[in-house]
Amino acid sequence: MLAYELPDGRLKLIDGHLRQSMDPDAVLDVEVLDVNDAEARALLLAIDPLAQLADYDEQMLGQVRSVVEAESAAVRDLWKTLEDQDEKVRKKIEEESTSTVGSEVCPEKYYVWIECANEQEQTALLERFQAEGLNCCCKII
Repeated sequence: MLAYELPDGRLKLIDGHLRQSMDPDAVLDVEVLDVNDAEARALLLAIDPLAQLADYDEQMLGQVRSVVEAESAAVRDLWKTLEDQDEKVRKKIEEESTSTVGSEVCPEKYYVWIECANEQEQTALLERFQAEGLNCCCKII
């Protein structure tokens, strides 16, 4: 979870709302960042992994980015770094998708993503699937 301190000493959550809402009484680690409101909004634009899954208006995102980037050299540098890393990853994926092992092309893999109500359900399903001989693992997001 990411937060920043307000002038009155309270913490304002930047990212991690879903995790916090899943168990309001849970004790969670929170990284407190030294940012202001504008920097927090810019940071959220850059790090929110759900933004990659959601449909969004490219033109509107471009406008928001241009405003935020004009105000902060650090945000411009962050976007540049992310774009450079994205390009490296795309090249690596392209290389690996055309690579071969011996004379065989690497097989495609398919995954099923199951949302669980809680950790107990996740553990039960994982154990059941492994007992059935399925190759599976768990990940908390």
